[in-house]
Parts: sequence; structure tokens; C-alpha cells
Amino acid sequence: MNDPETHASPRASAQRLQFVGLVLVLVAGCLPSFSVRPEGPADFFLRGVEDPDPGPYRARLLIGRTGARPAPLADWGTAVGALVTGDGTLADVWQRRASYPFVLALGWLIAFLLAGRGVSAASRWLWSLTLVLIGVEAAYLRIDYEGLFPDFLGAAEVWLVFSFVVIVLLLPPRWSGLASWRRLLAAQALLSILHLVTLPCTYVRPVVLQQSLGETLHLIQAQFGPAFWVAFLGCVLIVLPIYWPTRSTRGAAARVDQGL
Repeated sequence: MNDPETHASPRASAQRLQFVGLVLVLVAGCLPSFSVRPEGPADFFLRGVEDPDPGPYRARLLIGRTGARPAPLADWGTAVGALVTGDGTLADVWQRRASYPFVLALGWLIAFLLAGRGVSAASRWLWSLTLVLIGVEAAYLRIDYEGLFPDFLGAAEVWLVFSFVVIVLLLPPRWSGLASWRRLLAAQALLSILHLVTLPCTYVRPVVLQQSLGETLHLIQAQFGPAFWVAFLGCVLIVLPIYWPTRSTRGAAARVDQGL
């Protein structure tokens, strides 16, 4: 790849770590992952039916689906294909939003391919994905976000969460010395980690006080398969070189910056 960081072995190791993480997420996206789907105000609106519990802080539910866990990428492909052919609706696509990190990984793969043509091409592509993510998060927070402290913070919580999302996406740390597109990639992976963490937490929250720890863990295990956790690990590997660089990586970055 036409990437200056490949000339420093510590940074080349960080590059390989990110690529391994990407492969893990993509492989996980092709395997049965988790069997929950969100249901919120936007789902009722897009289906053209009345929300049975309207309000700005309607609880967003994660409902367990019976049968086999779908593979996220195939599930998205089916929904998008049906929308294009007129056999499906936008509501069907929006309902897959819980598994968006798997689809986002396809965009990361494109960034790796574009990096072979130059760092700027990969950066421009990831900047466009970042802007799309900000728009999607804004829509989700405005319509479907449940809120952890709705009685205490009210609408201010939505703005606090949105500000945090924007900071994560737009201000990745620079101390790793890796190329700018890799920092953008890690920022999107970090947001994906936070998203994936919320899924099992949201699913068990209604019952966590009524069940033992063992029962709660069993419930999570029943709905979230190994592929889900493999994807989580993959995102962690993408994030680590940027947010927790090794001392040798920082040293290599400093020497490059000083022209050594």
C-alpha cells in the first residue's frame, strides 16, 4: 500500500492488527450472530401504524426472535434487495439498524482498498462514512433513543449523547502517529463497540433486577451467539493501535515527525 507508516515496523504491526480486526468483523457478519431486533417509534411510523405507546421517551425494546440467528450481512442484503425490487419497505431496512457495524465493516474494507491508491482517497471515503453515521445517529437519537435518565436529564440527555458521538467520530487521538484514515477507521470502530455493548444491556435491562446473574448471562448467551463477540473483538483490534498505541509505535511516530 502507498502508506508511509508501512516503512516503520511498529506501525506496520499496528496496520496488520487493524486488518485482522476488519477480517474478524467481516467473517462474523457472514455467520449467525444475534437474534434480537429493535422496536421503537420509527418502526411504527415507517410501517404506517399507530405507536401504541407514543411519547418522547418511549422505551426502545429489543425483542428476541424465534428460530435461527440471521447472519447480519445476509439479513441486510435481503432487506435492501427487497426494498430495491419493491417487495420490501424502508421499515424493513431500518429494523436491521442494530447490526449496522457489520455493514459498516464493508465500508472499512473499501477504505483499505482505496489506501492502496493513496492515503487521501481512503480519508475522503471514511469522512463521507463519518458524515453518514452522524446523520443516522442524529435520526436515531431524535426518534428512537430511550434515555438512561429521562426523568432527570430530559431532552438534554439526547444532546449530551449526540455531542459524545460527534466527539468520538471527529476527534480521534493523534498520538499513535498512524495515517489519518486509520484514525477515522478506529473512531468508527469505537462507536461500533459502544453500540454493540448497548445491545445485550438493553435486552436484559427489563428483567435484570428480577433474575439472578446466572439467569441473566444465560439469557444473553441464548440471544447473542459467538459471532457477535467475534465482531466485538474485531472492533477492539481496530481501535487498539489508535487509542492504546505501544511505546515503540509512539517512538516510531516521533522519529518520522522529526525526519529521523
